[in-house]
Amino acid sequence: MHAQDRPAKPRYALSPALVEEFYEFLRTEYLPSHALPHLGAQDYTAIVLQAEIGARLSELLGIRSCDIDWETGRVRLIGKAKPYGGKRVRTVPLTPFAMEVVSVFEKIFKPMFPQGAASEYLFLDKDGDRLTKDQYCRNFRKIVELAIDAGLPLPENIRPHDLRRTCATNKLEENPLACRKVLRHATYTLRLGLIRPQYVCRTWGPTQAYARALSFEGFLRQISNQRNYES
Repeated sequence: MHAQDRPAKPRYALSPALVEEFYEFLRTEYLPSHALPHLGAQDYTAIVLQAEIGARLSELLGIRSCDIDWETGRVRLIGKAKPYGGKRVRTVPLTPFAMEVVSVFEKIFKPMFPQGAASEYLFLDKDGDRLTKDQYCRNFRKIVELAIDAGLPLPENIRPHDLRRTCATNKLEENPLACRKVLRHATYTLRLGLIRPQYVCRTWGPTQAYARALSFEGFLRQISNQRNYES
């Protein structure tokens, strides 16, 4: 089956209010009930970090402790590889909330993991090896199920990459230029692929959110063309 013939997966972005509800659920219900506090704290930290900085899953799980610059409040991400070249390296700003969560995780919970060759990475599994995408996605799915059971209006089929879309959509609302810098997509069409999800909120429907995203399409096209002209 060709890629263009495959059914498109639903895309979602959580409203800022729903993101805060999700964080609150993780803090007050998921963490206290987890049998292994350091693993629960890691799940919480990973979700917060991905939603706050818009990292791809591979970038998130590739973060090492040395990649975090506490003085400047930025984190280095190693992204997709260039054609016939090495992987892209970029630095993005950490929000104050993300810095606080990661700092507490590193100081209190990270030392609880077994020490080994993979200890330089921020996120590890219970054996001290580097956390894999499959492991993170399984944990995320379980957390979403628990959150839905607790009454949160999360989509049942939301995926970790939707946290990146959440960050993109909400940053676009705040500052389109900041959105461009954080996402680092080569063209405006790729960015629009992130900001045309179903906007999950108690008051907005997907139609209004789609229209709001499209209102910036001309602006994104303009800055994309300007970048191509300058290069």
